[in-house]
Amino acid sequence: MVLISGIPVWYWLVAILFSCYYAYRGYVGNWISFAKKNEEISDGKRKYANWEVVSVYCLHDMIFHFICSMAGFLTLHVGYNLSESVVSGQGADVGKSILLVFCFLFGVVGVTGQLPSLIQQGKLPGLRQ
Repeated sequence: MVLISGIPVWYWLVAILFSCYYAYRGYVGNWISFAKKNEEISDGKRKYANWEVVSVYCLHDMIFHFICSMAGFLTLHVGYNLSESVVSGQGADVGKSILLVFCFLFGVVGVTGQLPSLIQQGKLPGLRQ
C-alpha cells in the first residue's frame, strides 16, 4: 500500500513548486482574460472592480490548477509504486495493467498542467462524447 508519508521530501518539493507555478498561471490567465473583457465594456455599463475579478474568477481557478497538478504528482507516485510491484514479481493482471496505464496518463496530464483544461472541456480519458 502506498502511503503519503512514504513519499520523499524532494518529490513533495518538486510537486509543490510545479503546482504553485500552475496555480499562478491559472490566476494570471484569468486576470488577463477579465482585464481584456473589462476594457471591452462600454462606458455606459458597469465595469468589474479588481477585487471582484480576483475573488470571483481568479482565486477558484488558482486553487483548481494547484489541486489538479498535485493530483497528477500523487497519481504518478502511485503509478510508480504499482509498476515496482509488477516488476518485483507479484505479476500484473488486467486490472492492475489498466490502473497502471490510467495512473501514467492521468499523472502526466496533471503534472504538465493540462488537466484543468481537459476537465473543463469534458475530455477526460474514458469519457465518451
